[in-house]
Amino acid sequence: EVIPNGIDMEAIREAEPEPIADVVYARRLDRDAYLESLLLALAELRDVDWDAVVIGDGPRRARYEDQARDLRIADRVTFVGDVPEERRISIYKGAHVFAHTARYTAFATELLRAMACGCVGIAEYHANSSAHELIEHRERGFRVTSESELADAIRDSAGLPRMDVDEDFASFDEREVMERYLECYRELQAEYGLL
Repeated sequence: EVIPNGIDMEAIREAEPEPIADVVYARRLDRDAYLESLLLALAELRDVDWDAVVIGDGPRRARYEDQARDLRIADRVTFVGDVPEERRISIYKGAHVFAHTARYTAFATELLRAMACGCVGIAEYHANSSAHELIEHRERGFRVTSESELADAIRDSAGLPRMDVDEDFASFDEREVMERYLECYRELQAEYGLL
């Protein structure tokens, strides 16, 4: 049985929005981050009014900051480094779009958290990433396969209303997820005895 990571819905409900960006990206900035895809998409949207924030740090951060300068969008993309979960939640609640472009993700917890905070979720499809599974069959989710599709999805998301909590994700609350683990354990114990 596949059991997802849990998120703290109570913290999401109680957090105050921090409106510093329209578009958010959050992940360790390593070789699998594939942030260049989002930066290229944002460069295609120069004619649109937007600000973006990148949350996370890692060995490729300087390279991505250079790329933002080369694309002449550095004045609209803020790299804030690693920030605590409490602040990430506030940033997500103040944003409108969360873009997930990483090539490898076992479970896209930050995408889930951001969508629970009301963000429109955009996931670039990669074979070794599970992110696209979170947005399937969701009105506030887009699955894309290229920078141009990513740019189009960001543009299209402007037509969706802003939210700061999406209760559709309450089933991912940590308490609910813990109950699923306990139920799975109870079933195994009933079937096989004490492990």
